[in-house]
Amino acid sequence: LPDDSQVYLNAASDLTFNKGKWDQKRSVRLRGEAFFQVTSGQSFTVETVRGSVQVLGTSFNILQRGARFQVECREGRVEVSALQSASVILTAGQAVRLQEGILERYDVGDTNSLPGWINGVFRFDNQPMEIVFAELERQFDVDIQFSDEIGAIPFTGGGFESKDLNDALYDITWPMGLSYSISNETVVITQDE
Repeated sequence: LPDDSQVYLNAASDLTFNKGKWDQKRSVRLRGEAFFQVTSGQSFTVETVRGSVQVLGTSFNILQRGARFQVECREGRVEVSALQSASVILTAGQAVRLQEGILERYDVGDTNSLPGWINGVFRFDNQPMEIVFAELERQFDVDIQFSDEIGAIPFTGGGFESKDLNDALYDITWPMGLSYSISNETVVITQDE
């Protein structure tokens, strides 16, 4: 960015800002997921459809896709506001996710490394399979078809790496008792019998 702040964008994500007014207002608009390393200076704001994050000098990850909104503070402090929920201040190692209109706080764990997605590693903590499949679709540019029943199954685990579609699908489906087939750019997920 113009102030030497750095932004890493995940697949199917975009960021916009007004370069001409940057000196007066450090503000960006995010759709998708991004990791920010913000240089010290005047206030820095990230706006999304679901909420906003305001910081001074820090590093943090924001995920906003559909109804999902999560913020992880890796270094420094951030203030998170979401729609009609009260704002929350996070310090390094803390995070929030928007659950039914309320910002729910949780711990990040390791804050010494970059988020896994930057290195092509995707992990999930008690997320429905539909969220896992949506990330696979973004990373591999495929269409994944599955039943509502399969999509609702909660998944926690090592997830997948974005190097090889077959390996990623196996890593996700095998522990859950699911199978997959690939035809062109369409993947069909079924339950093992």
